[in-house]
Amino acid sequence: MFWTRLTINSIIDRLPDEAETTKRLLRNTDDFGAALQPLYGAAIASRFAELLRAHLTIAAELVKALQAGNTEAAATSAGTPTQTRSQSS
Repeated sequence: MFWTRLTINSIIDRLPDEAETTKRLLRNTDDFGAALQPLYGAAIASRFAELLRAHLTIAAELVKALQAGNTEAAATSAGTPTQTRSQSS
């Protein structure tokens, strides 16, 4: 939650740490995957990390589009709830 909040604030306020903060937020996906691997196996943990990364990336794109007042891009980045970027391409 901490890195999500910092990333959103960095995007909205156009702070110079946006890239670093976003990179740190996305590192959480690997951390979650590593934590889940012993419980659910490598394939499920990897898929979870992939989906979480897609979710966080789409959310950041959505915030950027809304911050810029670009509702069309915001609607595009939101996609449909069950799609990931790889599925929609």
